[in-house]
Amino acid sequence: RLLAFGCGEAGRLGLGDQRDRTTPSSVPLGEAVAMAAAGGAHSLATTAGGRVYAFGDGRQGQLGVEPPGHATAMSATGHRCCVLPAWVEALAAISPRAVACGGDFSLVVAHDGSLYSFGANSFGQLGLGCAPDQRAPCRE
Repeated sequence: RLLAFGCGEAGRLGLGDQRDRTTPSSVPLGEAVAMAAAGGAHSLATTAGGRVYAFGDGRQGQLGVEPPGHATAMSATGHRCCVLPAWVEALAAISPRAVACGGDFSLVVAHDGSLYSFGANSFGQLGLGCAPDQRAPCRE
């Protein structure tokens, strides 16, 4: 299981709201968690079944998915955020080996060694050369 606590702004804890938590709370994934990573205001989690989930602030595409309506809320700064884990369906076939989050971007390494990146790319942090921000996972 995945436990989350701390600042809940923009849904970054994946607990269904934007409240801060001072004690650990279980993130509702419904599957055994394999690994997780936290960025500036978003998080990724993978399950033992090979799914990648994202939650929190996705303004620059760092979630890799447009969250379903029931999982979204408006943040304090007036943008839509994902308050519950959303499955990144674009990564359904990759069998993730590692995940990492930067301030506004995400990286996922597949078992075959290929790298998928998404989110902000203003400084080339996605490794795509001079490509713009990416709202969906891009394979290197």
